[in-house]
Amino acid sequence: MPITTILFLAYLGVASLLTLQNWRLGPILIVLAAALQDPIRKVHPGAPAWFVLSIAPVFGAMVLGAMRQIPDWWPRFRWYEAPVAKAILVFVGGLVIPVLIDLRYGVGGIKLALMGGFFYGTALANIVLGFYYGNQPGLARRVLAFHVFVTAIMLVGVPLEYRGVFPDWDALGTRAMGNIWIRHIPGYQVRMFAGFYRSPDIMGWHATLMAMTALALALLSRGLFAKLGWLALSGWGMVGTFFCGRRKFFYMLPLFLLAVLWLNRRQLGRFAPQLVLIGMLALGSFMVIYERIGPYEDVAVYYFRTAGDTLGRAKTHGWDSVIGTFATSQQGGLLGKGLGAAATGAHHIASDDKPTTWQEGGLDRLAVELGLPGFLCALFLAWTVARRMIRVGRILGERQDPDSRLLLGILAMAVANAASFVVSGQIFGDPFVGFFFSLLLGISLAGEVASLPGVSPTPVPVPPRGWSPRVTPVIER
Repeated sequence: MPITTILFLAYLGVASLLTLQNWRLGPILIVLAAALQDPIRKVHPGAPAWFVLSIAPVFGAMVLGAMRQIPDWWPRFRWYEAPVAKAILVFVGGLVIPVLIDLRYGVGGIKLALMGGFFYGTALANIVLGFYYGNQPGLARRVLAFHVFVTAIMLVGVPLEYRGVFPDWDALGTRAMGNIWIRHIPGYQVRMFAGFYRSPDIMGWHATLMAMTALALALLSRGLFAKLGWLALSGWGMVGTFFCGRRKFFYMLPLFLLAVLWLNRRQLGRFAPQLVLIGMLALGSFMVIYERIGPYEDVAVYYFRTAGDTLGRAKTHGWDSVIGTFATSQQGGLLGKGLGAAATGAHHIASDDKPTTWQEGGLDRLAVELGLPGFLCALFLAWTVARRMIRVGRILGERQDPDSRLLLGILAMAVANAASFVVSGQIFGDPFVGFFFSLLLGISLAGEVASLPGVSPTPVPVPPRGWSPRVTPVIER
């Protein structure tokens, strides 16, 4: 076993122990683990698939640590977020039929059920954990800033791969994964770059999240040099978004800016000029860095030539694809093909009876896994969370303190990710992407409680069963 793998496993062990003692360290340590796993996997002989699940022990320690340090974590969450808690339980009930379907596939089906259970379990648990994490916006800000800095270092691999530096180093590009990513359009073969990540998809998501986060932090910063630093990092993230060759990430950036504008609509006259100026400066930073690396005209042509079919593809991979999934038994049928059937890495599971799927959009991937009953439960959960986020956004939009503006930025990032999920859900099958997206959702839900004056991070004791407050409780320090 290579020394890099041994050191990485040692890091996971230490990170798990530290997280068990202080669960709030979990997101920071998981961010670092997710960054290290891909280059270490690619230099490991055979690039084994188990590296994708490397965050599992740290996340498990995070859950156990939170349960130990917040003994009544579920009753407290249910008290504050009763509709969301109810929707989570309904969704869990909707997973029963998909698990039973998995059992038909033998050992391979059990593996699929475990893989799907880990993905959905991580998302659901993280919504609750994110809620407690969001009670301290300063912690959330540190996690986001840490992700920006780690991703900024990891993106160095993109220009190295593009310029052909260290061509024989397996840590760069996707050669170690056994493939090269190419986009085909008439007259062009567009190569997609991954850098130190295992695929252009993974790199593009991290780069886009970095660009959005740095923009949000630039809006919060007061000093000129701090603002310019965040804007430079945002431009650097846009470079990764550009070179990944995936339109869905390219379009997340304007969606994020539109969401920020809408959430701050009550102060639009004062806020809009600042956002436009910061957006233009970040774009200028991107152009300067892009010119220094060397223009990549093929991918620019791809973005412009395919812009016209964006809405059509969104429709195709949205409800049209969901209807097609339910329409015939070959495509999934009313009961679906079982939990984990469309999960990232499902193709690595050896089983003669293993289900095959083609779905790309997030909604149809849910449909093929969960079937109609589970899909309706998922829609109920999504609708409930969306209603709560709209209410939180309205409350935070009336305030202009830094914590509220940070939470609004996180809410806008969650909106941009949700829109990307509907069009193409492949990336959200990655354990870390699912972890971070659900963490953003949970932090967003905490906005109403965190915005109250005098609220401490530690909730009040849960009141007796049957009692409900007429107003949102204010927690004394």
